Amino acid sequence: MVNPNKTAIIGLFDNSGSMSQFDTNEFAGSINDIIKEQCKLSKVLFYGATFSDKFNLFADGIDGNNVNITTEDLRPSGMTSLIPAFARMIRTAGKRFSDMREEDRPGKVIFILLSDGEQTYNMLRNRETDDEPYEGPGARFNLKQLVEEHENVWKWEFMFMGTSFDSISVGASMGLKKSKCLNFATTDGGLKSAMRCVTKNMSKIQRNDYSGFDDVDRTESMLG
Repeated sequence: MVNPNKTAIIGLFDNSGSMSQFDTNEFAGSINDIIKEQCKLSKVLFYGATFSDKFNLFADGIDGNNVNITTEDLRPSGMTSLIPAFARMIRTAGKRFSDMREEDRPGKVIFILLSDGEQTYNMLRNRETDDEPYEGPGARFNLKQLVEEHENVWKWEFMFMGTSFDSISVGASMGLKKSKCLNFATTDGGLKSAMRCVTKNMSKIQRNDYSGFDDVDRTESMLG
């Protein structure tokens, strides 16, 4: 049993040094706007984290109406440990849901991942023992299994936005379908366009009318 009137939004955002090319204040504002918009459709719990070569959970199941992500939360530094960070965020949120009473568990789970580069460092500097399967030669395979389990068994919806690399091919290696991956222009305008596409598609998920990013999304996100 789950609560059909409750939605969990999980956000994992790259804050490696290369993200300094974007306006961090506008990026934070876009995320805040997305969460607030979804609060109009259901009760929202927000789980937010950043990753570089460190993982930082800055929002742990807070009421969507109280979300106020700041530039400090997203401040860029370090390298990119995409695979172990992605796996840790899935495990962290999954543990939160399993600890809830069944009737309190969100009926919908939406995971948004945004990165401006492929992995450049294969472990997190603040690593945990459970990160180990996602650090070595089998890291992508293990992550792929984790993503597919949460999509197929637990019915999570994933969205992966990438720039400066092909999110579709990288996403496929991590278990994400092409329809759930979106490339965006490496400009502030491109980032804002991608976030608008996220908002639109989140609303579709809330209305049970979501099948992935469409051609309009793909064109808009490349307009920077």
